Amino acid sequence: MATADLARDWAIVLREHIGKSAEPVPPGWLSAAQVSKIWKLSRSHTNRILTQMVTAKKAEQRIFAMQLTNQKIRINSPREKYFRRVPHYKIIKN
Repeated sequence: MATADLARDWAIVLREHIGKSAEPVPPGWLSAAQVSKIWKLSRSHTNRILTQMVTAKKAEQRIFAMQLTNQKIRINSPREKYFRRVPHYKIIKN
């Protein structure tokens, strides 16, 4: 069962590395999902409007690396975590 121990060791190292790579999102930056809830619009409609706002220089886009949790999948832990690069948006105030 050395293979199982080796796989577990690699999984632990990977989780530690991913945890250190995550960036904190500064105040004022919101993901498209958060903006969608505020505007009470669908995600696709929100993404379309946000893209137009970024093009018109009314909003700024920045991508943050972060860990996301999927609460539906239960594999090794109560909640499996995923590392993703998520675009966030901030209003440009004149």
